[in-house]
Amino acid sequence: MFEGVSDLDFRPDDTMHGVISPQGEQIDFLKRVDPKDRGVEFWMSELERQMMLGVREAFYIALETYEQIPRTEWVKIQAGQIVLNAS
Repeated sequence: MFEGVSDLDFRPDDTMHGVISPQGEQIDFLKRVDPKDRGVEFWMSELERQMMLGVREAFYIALETYEQIPRTEWVKIQAGQIVLNAS
C-alpha cells in the first residue's frame, strides 16, 4: 500500500485525510487519521487501514459510475490504478 504514496493530505490540525500518488492523484480516507498522542505503530496501522478502505471505496464509486458517465470522461476523474483495475 505504501509504495505508491508520494504524500499525505495533512490538514492544519495535523490529521491525515488521504494519500497522494506521485502523479498527484488523491485517494481520500473514509475516516481521518489522528497521530497525536499515539505511538507510531498505532497510527501507522490506522493509516494502512484507511488507505485500504479508501481504495476500496474509490473502486466502488468507479464501478457504480462506469455506465453512467461516458468512458472518456470517467477515465479522467478516476485514479490511474482504479481505471486499470475497474474497467
